[in-house]
Amino acid sequence: KIEEGAIFEACQALTDTTSWEVDALHSIITPALINARYICCLSLGQLPPEM
Repeated sequence: KIEEGAIFEACQALTDTTSWEVDALHSIITPALINARYICCLSLGQLPPEM
């Protein structure tokens, strides 16, 4: 359960920072962030909001 909590927090952090960071640095960071968030959310058994 602790591990799941850490994964969830990481997923939330990615979700929270994506909107403004991606606007500023989308060409480099977007693919990596979306990938990380996608994998992270999948590991929680859910899809990211934009899916």
